[in-house]
Amino acid sequence: MLLKLLERLTALIYAFFFKLLYPKNAKFNILKFSLNGSLVLINGDFKAGPNFRARKGCIININGGTLEIKEDVFINYNCSLNCRDKIEIGSGTIIGEGVKFYDHDHSMT
Repeated sequence: MLLKLLERLTALIYAFFFKLLYPKNAKFNILKFSLNGSLVLINGDFKAGPNFRARKGCIININGGTLEIKEDVFINYNCSLNCRDKIEIGSGTIIGEGVKFYDHDHSMT
């Protein structure tokens, strides 16, 4: 029970600081949000459903696009999501270690 309370408190602290840094771009349920890694947002929208969890080393880079993560999504260690248009991850998705998502090619404008 104490561990569960500590997890909730940690998630709340992460979400609070995330909201301070990105109040317009972040849309998620503050009590269910948990991201135990790195997060980078640049000029985009981030929407995460309840029980979204990501392990250490998760990099999320949104550059002008929308990243929508449904409920009960788990992302394992060292994954990255790079979004310039739209990436949507469905409910109950489990993503293994080191997976990379891109919704664009490598030519940068």
